[in-house]
Amino acid sequence: MVYNKNGQVYKDKASKKFRIGGPVKANESSVYAGLTGVVIEIRTGRDKETGNDADIYVQFVKPEDPAVLEALDRRQEAKDGYAWPKEGMHVYLDEIMLAPEELDVIDGESPIQREYKGRAFTFRMSADIVFNRPVDPDKGDYVSPGGYEMVMNGKTVTFDFCEYEGGRRPGQPKILEFMQKNPDYDTFEDLETLTEDDLKHLEEIKEFFIYLGEDGESEGLEPVKIIGLWFHVIPMNGKSYDIDCRKVLPYVFPKEKG
Repeated sequence: MVYNKNGQVYKDKASKKFRIGGPVKANESSVYAGLTGVVIEIRTGRDKETGNDADIYVQFVKPEDPAVLEALDRRQEAKDGYAWPKEGMHVYLDEIMLAPEELDVIDGESPIQREYKGRAFTFRMSADIVFNRPVDPDKGDYVSPGGYEMVMNGKTVTFDFCEYEGGRRPGQPKILEFMQKNPDYDTFEDLETLTEDDLKHLEEIKEFFIYLGEDGESEGLEPVKIIGLWFHVIPMNGKSYDIDCRKVLPYVFPKEKG
């Protein structure tokens, strides 16, 4: 059986009740110990992919403490038996499949639930951006994406997000990989009428703003082009999915005048 409708409940052998859309926390038996997230899908019986009693898919929230991320990287590294490059985060936090015994049900509202704000869905945007030279934060480079204008379904949509994460692609320091989340519904009115179908019909990027800091920061650094772009849609009822936007790529950043 597949549980993917908001509010559906699965009860495991230990009488823990996992609810689609409900918050959970990975316990010490999991590589993801200490992380919290939301249940997005549960599979049992013939629909499972493993020998678990149930396969529980979780969308984890990225912790703010860099030390927690580093510890997570090292635990996954030990499990895989492979030493990753030091730069960047190498453990994905989206749609992670775990066994029921690796998770504890917690009280309260999950961050993703708060993000819906009464809407039928929320979404993320990921982008791979090439710069004109290697990006080096240790030498004063500061890069922050934010502020977008795109044509979807024949209409212009202006939007932004409240949070982002990402960093240099391992082994390719000219490429930054970003993931934006928590759409800024309070500031951008266009988001109020945005639909999943609009996201599926991206036609043009009109503006993709990259903030490079104040004077003295990011000297000589310029974004060149976008080589990867995706929307990750998380419906209130149903399984999350990706929309590949490569049809509008590559997007080449305009040269600054002067």
